[in-house]
Amino acid sequence: MSPTPDPKAGFDAALAAGFDRAWALLAAAPGDPGSGLRLPVVATAYAGESDARVMVVRAVDRAAHCLTVYTDSRAAKVAVLVAAPRVAVTGYDTPTRLQLRLHGAATIATTGNAVDAAWAALTAGGRTAYQSIQPPGTPVAQPQASPVPPPDDGRANFAVVTIVLDRFEWLDLAVPGHRRAIHIRDGVDWRGTWLVP
Repeated sequence: MSPTPDPKAGFDAALAAGFDRAWALLAAAPGDPGSGLRLPVVATAYAGESDARVMVVRAVDRAAHCLTVYTDSRAAKVAVLVAAPRVAVTGYDTPTRLQLRLHGAATIATTGNAVDAAWAALTAGGRTAYQSIQPPGTPVAQPQASPVPPPDDGRANFAVVTIVLDRFEWLDLAVPGHRRAIHIRDGVDWRGTWLVP
């Protein structure tokens, strides 16, 4: 007598496949200037205030459950992240019609081999973002034509932010009826659940 097919098996396979696809698209984003997932909105909240900004995803490491962005270490968000490291990251990739809503904890590094390597990999143009004498957000009378490089060419202002994810939600709008799921990480394992789109 053959076993009765499990009707949920197909949905479980689709759940895993959707999760794999979402990670793959996110992992490809740093090298794809046309990917909407390369420029997600990163939101923070602290002391009753919320804030959000678009940031460039520089690296994705599925095995470590994380993504990496860069920032100026003097930016106001750095103090917020130190005090309240929880962040929400939201991105939408128009060609694939995939939306991601990610949550995790951010850590900030300004020294070390990994930070030095990230700085060395930046182009000269990319380094100009860290070369202003005044911190980002400082009021000025008029826009600056170009920053005046500090003595160390901006390296002292460069920080790497690593966001270790523990909640990964995806919404696939490219399939009929749409598909939405959430995956919660418990240690190294992710548990997925379908959601109503």
